[in-house]
Amino acid sequence: MITILFTIAALAAMNVGIFTENNLPMHMLATFSAFLSIGLTAISSYKVTKYPFNIIVILLGLTSLVALIFFIGNIYFGLGVGGMERMIVYPILIWMIGFGSFLIAIPEKL
Repeated sequence: MITILFTIAALAAMNVGIFTENNLPMHMLATFSAFLSIGLTAISSYKVTKYPFNIIVILLGLTSLVALIFFIGNIYFGLGVGGMERMIVYPILIWMIGFGSFLIAIPEKL
């Protein structure tokens, strides 16, 4: 399941670059799908991780999704559009660093 979500998130992120801000409807759709899918990927990674990191990945994914909901509702808390986008992305970046480190630390079974 996580592999499928990772693939969807990667394709959506690629579409964000393909459809720049000049093509607003497609850019907005690609951005929304990228933010949504990577947040769901972070949450679904709890199945792979161990306690207490599985709680942390759920919280990071939920933080990103809640910030996405506020962003869609034009509630920026004085941060502006760019600041709110960072509130969506920063928890995901923290999750990516932590999850990648977790995967590297797993010993290979021969």
